[in-house]
Amino acid sequence: MVAVEASEKGRAELNNQILALRKDADERLRQVADYSTRVNKLVADLEQTERQRRNLAEQLTAATVKTDKQAKLLLDMGVTTAQLEKSDAGLRAGAPAINGVVRSRRNIAGKEYATISIGSQDQVAKGMEFNILDANTGAFLGKLKVEVVDQNEAVGEIMAEPQNLAQVKPGNVVKTQI
Repeated sequence: MVAVEASEKGRAELNNQILALRKDADERLRQVADYSTRVNKLVADLEQTERQRRNLAEQLTAATVKTDKQAKLLLDMGVTTAQLEKSDAGLRAGAPAINGVVRSRRNIAGKEYATISIGSQDQVAKGMEFNILDANTGAFLGKLKVEVVDQNEAVGEIMAEPQNLAQVKPGNVVKTQI
């Protein structure tokens, strides 16, 4: 009888160990499934990133070819690399499209100046030219050439015909591109 009880107790312990091992195995299988899912997601992300990298590499190659072609055209036209480096390209017709408003106008030493509502945080740079437009009619009034740039505003000289100069006032619109 003692032997049977010992045998039953041993079998119960073995069954408990088997249950614990099965539970552990189930947990390990769940972890493997989770890791497999994570690996699949990472592989998909890597594939997408690689597609984007290839696309950007193609765009870079196309831009490089275009730039080289334009550089050769400029050389054919007699424009040297030194001239290009000294130029203020992108300040007039090649400037990004930037819009603002005339905040104030004043005369300094016989020249007319205006403060505009956009500055360096809006990509405004010294030497940049803006078209001044009547806020109500959209009529062209003249140009403003930026001389001083702060983060949120800029000041420039107004270049306009005398009849239009009188119409340049706060509220008028300034744009790099019309």
